[in-house]
Amino acid sequence: GEVAVKLSVKSFDEYWSTAANQFDFLTTWLLLFTSVLPYLPIAEVEADLKHYANILRLLRLVRVIKQLKQFPRVQFMVYTITRIVDAAGEILSLLGVSLFFFCTLSVNLFGGMLYEGNPKLEETEYSEKHWYALNFNDMFMASAAWFAQLLCEYLPIYADAINRVSAWGTAWLIFPFFYLVSCAVIFELLLAFTVEVFMAVKEEGEFHANKEDVEMKRQASIASQEGGQGTLVGIEDQHHAPAEQHTGHAKEHAAEHSHGEAVEQHGGHAKSHGEEDSESDEERTKPHEHVKEMEKMFLKKGESLHHRIKVDSEFQEALEEAYEECCKEAGDEDSQGGVCRAAWQLENTLYSKVLHQFPEDIEAARELHYDALRATRLYNKAIVALVILTCIEVPAWCHSSGDVGMWTWQPGSDVCKVPSTDGVDGNPYLSGIWYLPPGYALVAEFIIEFLILRKFLLEKRLEDKYFKPIHTVYTNPVSIKFGCMCAIGSIIDTAIFAIFRDSIRFTFLFRTGLLCLLPGAQRLYVLIFNKKMLGEFASVGVFFVGTVMFFAWISVTTLVNLDEVSFTVEGKDPVRVNEGFDTLSGGIYTMFMAGITDGFIDIFMPSFAKYPLSGFLWISYLVIAQVLLLNLVIDTFVTAYLKGSENERESTAAVHAHDMRGAFLALAKHGVVSKDTFVAFVAELGKSPRMKPVHSDVAEALYDHLEEVNEKTFFDACCIIQHRVWVTPRDSYLSVYAPVLWDSSWFTYVRKQVWEPAELPAFDNLMNWVLLVNLVGIAIESVDNLSNYDVPSWLLQSNKIFTFVYVGEVVVKLSVKAWGEYWSSPGNQFDFFTTVLLLSTQLLQYLPIDEVQADLSHYANVLRLLRLVRVVKQLKQYPRVQFMASTISSMIDASGDILSLLGVVLFFFTTFSVNFFGGLLYEGSPHLEESEYAEKRWYVFNFNDTIMAFVTWFTNLLCEYVPEYADALERSAGPWGAVAWLIFPCYYIISVAILFEIVKAFTIELFLVLKEEADAAEESDSGSDSDSDSEDEGEKKDNREIY
Repeated sequence: GEVAVKLSVKSFDEYWSTAANQFDFLTTWLLLFTSVLPYLPIAEVEADLKHYANILRLLRLVRVIKQLKQFPRVQFMVYTITRIVDAAGEILSLLGVSLFFFCTLSVNLFGGMLYEGNPKLEETEYSEKHWYALNFNDMFMASAAWFAQLLCEYLPIYADAINRVSAWGTAWLIFPFFYLVSCAVIFELLLAFTVEVFMAVKEEGEFHANKEDVEMKRQASIASQEGGQGTLVGIEDQHHAPAEQHTGHAKEHAAEHSHGEAVEQHGGHAKSHGEEDSESDEERTKPHEHVKEMEKMFLKKGESLHHRIKVDSEFQEALEEAYEECCKEAGDEDSQGGVCRAAWQLENTLYSKVLHQFPEDIEAARELHYDALRATRLYNKAIVALVILTCIEVPAWCHSSGDVGMWTWQPGSDVCKVPSTDGVDGNPYLSGIWYLPPGYALVAEFIIEFLILRKFLLEKRLEDKYFKPIHTVYTNPVSIKFGCMCAIGSIIDTAIFAIFRDSIRFTFLFRTGLLCLLPGAQRLYVLIFNKKMLGEFASVGVFFVGTVMFFAWISVTTLVNLDEVSFTVEGKDPVRVNEGFDTLSGGIYTMFMAGITDGFIDIFMPSFAKYPLSGFLWISYLVIAQVLLLNLVIDTFVTAYLKGSENERESTAAVHAHDMRGAFLALAKHGVVSKDTFVAFVAELGKSPRMKPVHSDVAEALYDHLEEVNEKTFFDACCIIQHRVWVTPRDSYLSVYAPVLWDSSWFTYVRKQVWEPAELPAFDNLMNWVLLVNLVGIAIESVDNLSNYDVPSWLLQSNKIFTFVYVGEVVVKLSVKAWGEYWSSPGNQFDFFTTVLLLSTQLLQYLPIDEVQADLSHYANVLRLLRLVRVVKQLKQYPRVQFMASTISSMIDASGDILSLLGVVLFFFTTFSVNFFGGLLYEGSPHLEESEYAEKRWYVFNFNDTIMAFVTWFTNLLCEYVPEYADALERSAGPWGAVAWLIFPCYYIISVAILFEIVKAFTIELFLVLKEEADAAEESDSGSDSDSDSEDEGEKKDNREIY
C-alpha cells in the first residue's frame, strides 16, 4: 500500500531516484514473495519452507533496519562502510579475480578428493574436525573453503588433507601460494586501504563540523548585534545561499590544504607572505652537522668526538618552529636567574616538567632534587627487582600444602603440589625454576619496599620544604601519596604473610600500583584513556556489539528448533545443527567468538554441513564483523592516536620552546651568553643524575664552533648537550710507551689498514671475508650433521682457528686504537662480546669438571650455533637489512611508553591469576575431563606460577581470544566459575582491543615516518650524486675546451 500510494503521486523515475525508495521497493517485494510462497502447490517448496520458515520470518526485520538511520553514530558507521566498499572497488575486483582463479583451479585439480569416507583422510585433523563441508567438489564449496582460508590467513589442515589425497606430492603448495598472493599482499592492501579511507572520512567530518561551528558562532554574533530580525535574515540567507557560496567554501578548504602542503615542503615553518626575515628563511643546521664540524676540531688534537644523538625529525621541526615563534613574540627581556636556574629549567623541559617559579634558595633545593633523582634511580632498579622477585618467589597458593620450608631451597615440584586422582599425582606443569625460599624473599621484599618508599618520602620533603611555600607544585602530590600508600601497603601485606602464611596475598595490587607510577605508563595513560579516544572506541565497539547481538538473534531464531544431528565425531556426543545456538545468551557468546577468533570454522560447521545455504548468513556476518568492524577498530585507534600524538607533539614543543628560551634569558647578558657562563651552564646541567655529563672541552669546542651563543644558536647548543657527547683519545698506549714500534714502517701500514678508508677500513673488509669463509664452513658442517655424515676433522679444527682469528682481530684493533675509542663503537662491543663468548665455549671443553662435560654434550649443537652470531654482522652491508634493523631498533627505542603500559597490564593479570587461580589448571584434574583444554593437552598454559601465567596471557594477547582457557577456568573454579571466566573478556577489551591495537597504530605511524625519512635521504643522496656527476662532466668539458 505504501508503494502504491507513492507511485500514485510520483512518477516512477521520481520515486526511483531516491535510495530509500529503492530500499523500500525491494524489501516490500521480497516480503510479498515470501508471503505468497506457502500457497504454491509444489511439494518441494513446502518442504524447504519448513526448514527455512524462521529465516523467512526474519526478512520482516529488513524494513525495520531503516529506522536506525536516525542515530548519528549509525549514520557515520554506515557512511564509512559505504565509502570503504565504494572506494575499494579495484582492490576488491583484484581479490575477486584471485579467489575465482583459485576456486576454478582447485575444483579442476582436487574436485572429488575431499569427501567423508575417504580412507586416505583417516586420522587426519581434517577428518577429526569433520571439515568435509569445506572441500573443492563444486564452486560454491570451494569458495567457502578459500574464503575461510583468507580470513584465517593459513590453514595447515587443508594442506595436510590435500597432500594425503592427491597423487602429486607438491599439491599442497597451492595453499602457501594462495597465502602469498591473496592474504599477504591483496588482503593486507585492503586492510591498509581501510585505514586511509577512514582517516579521509574522519577529516571530512571534522572539517564540516568546524565549518558549522564557525558559521553558528557568526550567526550568533550577528544576532547579538542586530537583534532578532537579523538572526532570521542570517538564517534565511544561510539556507538560501547560492551554489557559488558552497563552491567558495570548497575552494577555501582546498586552499588551506594546499597551503599546508606548501608549508610542509618548506621544512614545516609556517610563514606569512609579508614576512621578510632572512635569518628565519635560512635552513637551520642539524645537530649532526654541528657535531661533524666539531669532530674535525678534535681530530687535529689526536682525539675523537663521539655522540649518541637521536632526533625525532617531526618533533624537531615542531620545536624549531615553536622556538622561532617564541623568540618573535617575546621582547628584549633583562637577564634573570642564573646558571643553576637555567640548568634546572632546561632539564625540566627535557623531561616534560613545567615550572614557572623556582624556590628562593634554588641551590639547596637543587641539591635535594639531586638526592630525589638518585633515589629515583634506585627506585627504578627496585622496581625491576620487584618484578624479578614476583617471578621467582613461591606462589601464594603453594603455601596451603604446608611443605614449604622458610629457608630451604627446594624445586618447585616439591613445594607446589596438586591433588592426586585415583592414586596418580597430578602434574601442575610449573616453569621448572627453583623458587626463592620465603625467608629470603621476605627480606628482599622489605629492602625493595623501603627503597621505593624512600624515593617518595624525598619527593614529599622537596615539595613541602621548597615548593609548597611558594605555592608551586613540582611533583604531583597524588602520585606521592599513592606511591607511599602502595609501598606501605605492600610492607604490611608482607608482614601479615610472614606471620600467617595465608594462601592468598594482595601485594599484587600494591606492586601493580607502583608500576602504574612509571613515567611512560602515566604519559600514555593520559594519551589513550581520554574522552575522545574512548569515545571513538565506544562508537565502533557499540556498533560491533550491536552487530553481534543482531546476528545472534537471527541465528538463534533460525536454528533453535533444528536440533537434528549434523554429524558424529568418534568418541564424542553427536554434534547437532544448533550447536551453540540453543539459547540467546549462548548464541551471543558464540557469535562473539566467531567475530574475533579464527575458530569460526568449528563454530559454523554444524549448520553449514547440514544446510550449506546458511553459509550466506555466516559469510555476511564474517565480512561485517571480521573484515569491516575489527579493521575499523584499528582505523579508529590509528586516526585517534595520530591526531592525539600530533596535538601532544605541538603542545610539548611549545612548552619546550618557552622553557628553552627562559633558560637562555637566565644566562644571557645583552642577548649573548658568555663562554664562561655557557661552560658553567653545561657543567651544572651535567650534575643532574638523569643527564648525560658533557666534558668542559666539548662545551668549549661547541661554543667556539658556534662562534657566539645568541638566541638562535642557543637552540642548536641545547639540541646537542641534551644527548651523550664525549671525547676519547684516538691512539693506543703503544704510541706513548712503545714509540719505536708505533712509528715502524710495518706497524704504520697496520694502522693505516685499521683506520682507512673511513667508510670501510681495509682491515674490517678483510674480516668480512673471513666471516664469509666461516659461514661456508658452518653451512657444510650443518649439512653433514643433518645428513648423519661424519664431519671432517679438519673442519672441526677450523672452528678453533676462526675463534683465535677473531681474538687476533680484537688484539690488532686494541693495539692501534685506545680502549675508549674502540669501545665507543657498538660494532666493536658486539665483536668483543661474541669473541669472548666463542673463546669461552672453546675453553670449556678442556675444564676437568664432569658436570660441565655432560652439559656440553647436551648443548653441543647450541654452542656451535653461537659462531653464527659473528656472521650476522656481515648482513649490515645490505641497505635493506640496514633499514629494517634500524626500523626495528627505532620502534623498540621509541615504543618504551606503550610497552611499559602493556607490561603493567600483563603484570596485573599475571599476578592476579596466580593469586586466585593458582593450582586450578593441572593435568589430572577431574574438572577438566572431556574439555577441549584437556583434549589439546594445553596444561602448560596455566596460572600455577608467575612465568607460566605470563606465557598464558601472552599467547592470549597474540591469539586475541582463546575460548578454551575460559571454558577450563569455568570448569575448575567451582562456584566462582560462572564469574571467573569473565576475566578473559575483560583482558580482551583492555589488552587486545585497546592497548595492542595502539601498539599496531604506533608501529604504523613510526614506520611511515621512518620510511619518509629514508626516502628523503635516498633522494638527497641521488641528487648529490647527480650534482657531483654534473660537476665532473663540466670539468671534463672545460678541459676539452682548453685542449
